[in-house]
Amino acid sequence: MTPPAGSDLVKAILEARRKAGTVILSAPPAPITPQRMPEGIPTLPKLLPPPTPLPPAPLGDTDLAALLTRLLPQVLGGIDQVKAALGDRRLSFPEALSLATTVAGVVSLAVRDGAPLVW
Repeated sequence: MTPPAGSDLVKAILEARRKAGTVILSAPPAPITPQRMPEGIPTLPKLLPPPTPLPPAPLGDTDLAALLTRLLPQVLGGIDQVKAALGDRRLSFPEALSLATTVAGVVSLAVRDGAPLVW
């Protein structure tokens, strides 16, 4: 099940975020500063402190919608695979608990891969 871009699901998530007053922060990746190699006699380069990471900034509706449009197919596809593997049978209590853990893992993997700097 893949929601199309701008689907009702994305709109519903954006609306729920607005109603709840939730602010989602996104941190840009830290800039990479290349070190210059010393000239002349080979010596160890001076160690530079890592660059200061940029502070997180609120993620707007347009950026969040784009992120959700990219992530939801992975999440929903993973859940569809779990449902297909189980078939139509009723689950025992331990299986139901395991299913919740599996679904949480699918969502976590999709977010880790698709939105590592969002929290």
